[in-house]
Amino acid sequence: SMWDHLNKKMDNPKTLYASRVKVEPRGNTLDFDLLLEKIKEVPKYHIEQPKTENKTYLNIPLSDMHFVIASYEDYKETQSKIIQLIKRGHKEILFILGNDLFHHNDHRSRTASGREIEQGDIIQGWEDAKLFYYPLFEYALQHSEKVKVMYIKGNHSETLEWSFVQMLKERFEQIEFDDEFKERKVHMLGLNYIGATHGDKKRMQNLTENFAVEFPSEWSKAKTRTVYTGHLHHERVIDKGGLILRQLPSGVKSDQWHTDMGYTTAHKRFLVHEFTYDKEKCIHYV
Repeated sequence: SMWDHLNKKMDNPKTLYASRVKVEPRGNTLDFDLLLEKIKEVPKYHIEQPKTENKTYLNIPLSDMHFVIASYEDYKETQSKIIQLIKRGHKEILFILGNDLFHHNDHRSRTASGREIEQGDIIQGWEDAKLFYYPLFEYALQHSEKVKVMYIKGNHSETLEWSFVQMLKERFEQIEFDDEFKERKVHMLGLNYIGATHGDKKRMQNLTENFAVEFPSEWSKAKTRTVYTGHLHHERVIDKGGLILRQLPSGVKSDQWHTDMGYTTAHKRFLVHEFTYDKEKCIHYV
């Protein structure tokens, strides 16, 4: 629309204009009400935990799952294999959770650094992660005397996966959660030193001194020492300075960027590590 406007002296009229613009959101818009309802779906319940004669310890360090580009259907076989391992009964089960659990950190398809990447449905990704982890935690409580979750922040989704851990913490009151926002962490499974960090900050082969200096008490008690890293989606093992450094593989399918760059040759799988009280027992590829 347009109209003429006069100043206080009633001379020198000027023509003014106004425009109305109708805009529509670009694709993958966020329904905040729907997301809030999903987050609120956190019923609490109690599971009777057993006393088991099996003295083994299970570490489940799934890394780089990247839900959103990966779905629950992609990981159903992995879930089934882990459940079968859990049902054998264990003294304690440790879940290392986070490590780029999701592909995005927000609903604008950005990573934690703000970099925009391939778009996806984060609400569906959240639901898929619930479908995957809820049964694992329920079976773990049914077949282990103690269950612990150690949150490790990834470079893709550190905030969203921390929020996911808070939801799990509310639902599973019997599980011990380490949800501190720290780069490196350690937990003892018997006399086995289990360290974890995502692996995007410092080169893998240079981590030994950090874990020895930052966790001296656990280091001195341990009979075995293992640190798990992720980030690069392929497996690598370094034995250095009294520490086994395990760079974890990932079962996630390649997104468009990794496909374009040719990062498609790594074996697609996860691992679960089993220990006795003071020794490594075996690795299960799932």
